[in-house]
Amino acid sequence: MQERRDHRAVSDNSQQQGNQRVKNLDTAALRTVINAVDDIIFVLDAGYRLQYWNGSLESLTGYSADELAGKNALELIPEEGVAETKNKIADILDGATVHLRGKLQAADGTQIPVEYTATRLDRPEQTDLICGVVKDLTAYKKREQRLREQTERFELLTENLDEVVWIREGDKKQVVFISDSYERIWQRSPDELYEDADAFLQTIYHEDRDRVTEELTRADTADLDIEYRISRPNGDIRWIHDTAKSVYNEVDESIQIVGIARDITHRKRREDQLNALHDVTQSLIEAESRSEVAQIAVRASDLILGFDKVGLHLYDAETEQLEPIAHTQALERVLGGEPPTFERGDGLIWDAFNSGVAVYHNEIQSDPNRYNDDTPFRNELHVPLAEYGVIVFASTSALPFTHNERSLAELLGANIRSTLRSIEREELIATQRDRLDELLGIISHDIRNPLNIANGRAKMAYETGDVTHLEPVIDAIERVESLTNDLLSLAGGDRDGKTHEQLSLDECVADAWEMIEHEQATLSVEDALPTVSGSESQLRQLFENLFSNAVRHGGEIVSIGVGTINDGFYVEDNGPGIPADVRESVFDMEYSTAEEGTGFGLMIVEQVVENHGWSICIEESKSGGARFEIRFGTQKTPKTPNVDD
Repeated sequence: MQERRDHRAVSDNSQQQGNQRVKNLDTAALRTVINAVDDIIFVLDAGYRLQYWNGSLESLTGYSADELAGKNALELIPEEGVAETKNKIADILDGATVHLRGKLQAADGTQIPVEYTATRLDRPEQTDLICGVVKDLTAYKKREQRLREQTERFELLTENLDEVVWIREGDKKQVVFISDSYERIWQRSPDELYEDADAFLQTIYHEDRDRVTEELTRADTADLDIEYRISRPNGDIRWIHDTAKSVYNEVDESIQIVGIARDITHRKRREDQLNALHDVTQSLIEAESRSEVAQIAVRASDLILGFDKVGLHLYDAETEQLEPIAHTQALERVLGGEPPTFERGDGLIWDAFNSGVAVYHNEIQSDPNRYNDDTPFRNELHVPLAEYGVIVFASTSALPFTHNERSLAELLGANIRSTLRSIEREELIATQRDRLDELLGIISHDIRNPLNIANGRAKMAYETGDVTHLEPVIDAIERVESLTNDLLSLAGGDRDGKTHEQLSLDECVADAWEMIEHEQATLSVEDALPTVSGSESQLRQLFENLFSNAVRHGGEIVSIGVGTINDGFYVEDNGPGIPADVRESVFDMEYSTAEEGTGFGLMIVEQVVENHGWSICIEESKSGGARFEIRFGTQKTPKTPNVDD
């Protein structure tokens, strides 16, 4: 470190005179003080010549002591500052004390920011001198620049934040800073808070005010994390989430509280909507019909989600149409009537139904595939309800649906799908229960009758010893056995296997043919039958029942043919055929035209077909007999879907 020392200006002609002018400065105490100061201390004469300075001048400017001795101080001032410096020196000589910021020019030309403080040193017996102090502002300027940059960054940050940044004095509760977002969210001037710290509490919704006041009181000693409501001047209510931390000084005293407040109104509304949707879900669960589900869903779309133009369409598998089942009044007013029924392929609604994915159409009026060329709607959201239909949310506004609106609509759609599936299961259970009741009725009648016959004839044979009475007993037992087998098929479904596998229909036909009595019947398989995914036991039952039906009703000599058709296969015979007016009823329980039949055979056939998602119809064969045509995949919605789906 450079040794501190003071200097006196010397010259060949005036050294002794200069020494005399500063003789009163030559005290050990004064020199110690001067040399301990980092700032420059100087003395000038009225001619601007340096008479005295400490070592800091050399350190800062880079001039040596010899170079500074007797130097005109104006030479240390940049040219642009000389005139002002002269004026200030004149003021000093007139008795003023001057404070001035300027620049000091170093030996290498560098300009150093400094601050001068100078005054006249009265010396009655000598020429007036000027003494002063020069403070190097370089570090200060750097700090000032850093502070300015930090302030600019802070202001830029707060200006672009959606949140409100606020700073409050810890003890005085005075707001010292609040960002521009306050005016946007609160819709009040921040000047109110600068003028009166308590003005903030007046913006709090009255039901939350006491709680917020208590939390703010504790903010001096604990972090703040609170949600509350505010009232805007127009009466609107907004939800705010406010967090804050205290800033402490070196003695652990809270000097400021810095906080961030964000508008969470949308989040709160979404929470309310989700809670309301939860309640709606309970109502949907309690609904007993598709129509009731649709009505609940449409009302929820309007009252909870805010969609006032909504229509729900259910799919009719027989007509292949999407039919309106429920809609809002606002939708009907815009359309001028009820929503249309959509034929397959008409309009954009089928995109969602076919894909199973929600489809959003923004500016639908410009879509060439729209259903109505003159549609009044600008935006539509089509949410599929699986195989059951589609719910449509429409808007005449140019504003697009928000992500939140769309996600809530899709959530409602998922709840509707789940409910419709539950109703379908319940309907299936009810159908199965009805079928069971029918079976129980049949058991009580059709099985009891042959058992009564068997019981009576057996007693007669026992009492008389006439064995001819046993033949009806055997017939009755065989009929009960046949009834039992068919009832087990109807009641139990696929008892041998729960899963489908790849099967050769040729093998199923051959196995079934071996299981029936066919002494007077012939079978011809005209084409190589396809391989299908199915249940082996069920398909064998299908062919067994069709073959048995043909043998039973075909007459003395029966010819049975099996072959392929477009997307399926057929089984036909040369028997008397089935009249067109009873072809639908032959699949009903107990339908039979032969005394030895149980009436369940064709019902079992239909059940197997439906279990595989196929369709069956009855036509007339070329020989006039019955022709059963079974097609794959043409039945979009099986009449009795699997309850486990």
